Amino acid sequence: MHRLRFSKVKPEGSSPHHPTLSRNIIRIPSEAPGSAGQRGIGKQSIEKSHLQRTSATMLETVPGFAYPLAKPAFYAAVLEQTSALVDPSLPLTSNLANFSALLFHAYRDPPVSREINWLGFYLTKDVLDGVAGVPEAGSPPPKGPPKLILAPFQGRVACTIIPPNKGVCGAAAATASTQLVPDVHLFPGHIACDSNTESELVVPIVVGGRVVGVLDIDCLVKEGFDEEDRVGVDGLVKVLVETAGFK
Repeated sequence: MHRLRFSKVKPEGSSPHHPTLSRNIIRIPSEAPGSAGQRGIGKQSIEKSHLQRTSATMLETVPGFAYPLAKPAFYAAVLEQTSALVDPSLPLTSNLANFSALLFHAYRDPPVSREINWLGFYLTKDVLDGVAGVPEAGSPPPKGPPKLILAPFQGRVACTIIPPNKGVCGAAAATASTQLVPDVHLFPGHIACDSNTESELVVPIVVGGRVVGVLDIDCLVKEGFDEEDRVGVDGLVKVLVETAGFK
């Protein structure tokens, strides 16, 4: 059993005169016996070589220990990893793509092994177009709930557009409040992108008082999420708002 580990080291050839050339080392679980390469990781070290002026991030597989089963400890571990993984100098979608993979596999890998079948983001069009997510000073706020468009995710093919105020994602965006749904089939207007989904957790992404997207997580069992999940994921989204490149 393994878990992501993080540390920071200076790259080879660095010197005290170039202290900004540091690397974020992200150590990820090596594959279980007989499954090498199943997720494209294997037992070999992988280096993410987006070398930049300020930092570089490197992924390295090493034996470690499993994610804790207790949810507060689980989310504390993922929060620490998210803080190390997200790079404000990268495009927003790059950070959201990596975060989606991080949390999706953290849920699904042993021993946590939760039946999460989809995890990802829906964002407003202006965010995806690279337009600032916060209205300029003096401009009127947008009227009505936003339309949401598919963004980085992990899972099966998904709905590409969520109409305003439709489904669980639309409700989260319209109310700017987290939606914890124990049975999606009982939720009015539920949009069944994956008919196997039984429960759902959707957290709005709010920047400057404006909803700019949502983080959507689906589960294959009823009552797949609880209050501890809501608190934990809310905390992760707050870190993304502060560091991932939302404007």
